[in-house]
Amino acid sequence: MNNDGWRFAHGDLVEFKSQRLTEEYIDELIFVGIVVDRSYRFTTDNRYKILVRGREHWTNANSLTLISQGRTDHGRNATCDTAVREAK
Repeated sequence: MNNDGWRFAHGDLVEFKSQRLTEEYIDELIFVGIVVDRSYRFTTDNRYKILVRGREHWTNANSLTLISQGRTDHGRNATCDTAVREAK
C-alpha cells in the first residue's frame, strides 16, 4: 500500500485475469498492463483503470497482482506518462 492509501500507483505494472464466456467453453484470459487511473470507492474495493495494448479496462483492487512498481519523478509518474504515449 502506498503512503496515500492506494494499493497501486499510476505507472505500476499489474496483472489481472478475466473470463471469456461462450456457449461451448469458459476461457480464462490473463492481461498485463499499466495503471493509468484510480477511482475511490467508499464502501467497496477501489477500482483501477488498466491500459492493455491500447485498450482500457476497469477492475477492482483485489483482482490485481503487482508485477513492478512505476518510477516517480517530482510527484509525477514518468513511467506511466511514457507508456501511455507509446501505447496510443
